[in-house]
Parts: sequence; structure tokens; C-alpha cells
Amino acid sequence: MPMAAKGRKHRATSGVDRGSAARDRLVGRLRQICMALPEAKEKLSHGEPTWFAGKGKVFAMLDDHHHGAAHASVWLPQPFGAVAALVCEAYLSVATTKLRSLALAAAGSVRPQS
Repeated sequence: MPMAAKGRKHRATSGVDRGSAARDRLVGRLRQICMALPEAKEKLSHGEPTWFAGKGKVFAMLDDHHHGAAHASVWLPQPFGAVAALVCEAYLSVATTKLRSLALAAAGSVRPQS
């Protein structure tokens, strides 16, 4: 990702500016999902809301405009296969009918389960 010019700040393009009502709704929904899991704990880690399973391992971490990035995201410790499935599902959810058909034919599979 290109660096911003010195002294110039990134502007969020996702509609989820840091400190905005949209950001608060996004974090609130993520918190609701995470805290519904058994023995989930929320703590700040590296200045960001982070969720732990039981007494130890991180299972989700908010990345809220890290180092001035123009986006918020969620870090999840998943193997690449799981990430690939999420990427494919995201593509299929926004692709036109024609592109969806081409993608499914090329993959030789059916749409991943939600």
C-alpha cells in the first residue's frame, strides 16, 4: 500500500471513520458476535479491542485504521483455506450472475455454505 505524503493523513473511504457512528455500530456488532461465544473475554491489546477464548488465545482483533490506513478490519487467526473460502464467498455475493456462473464453473464447485 502506498504511503501517504508526509504530513497528509489518510481519509477513510469505507464510510467507517474512526470515532464515527458507523464505526461504533461496526464495533458493537463485532463485540456482540464475539461476546456471545463461551468464555470470551474482551481486552485492549495494542490499543485495539481484542477478544480472547477463555484464558488465553486471541480469536479476533479489531484493526481500526492501523497506522493511518483508510479502513477498519478484523484480524482472525485462520488457516489460508478458511480465508480463501471467505474471499470466494465475498466475491460470489457481489458478482453479477454471469461472473458468478463463470467463477463456479472455473472452480468446479458449488457455492460455499454460509
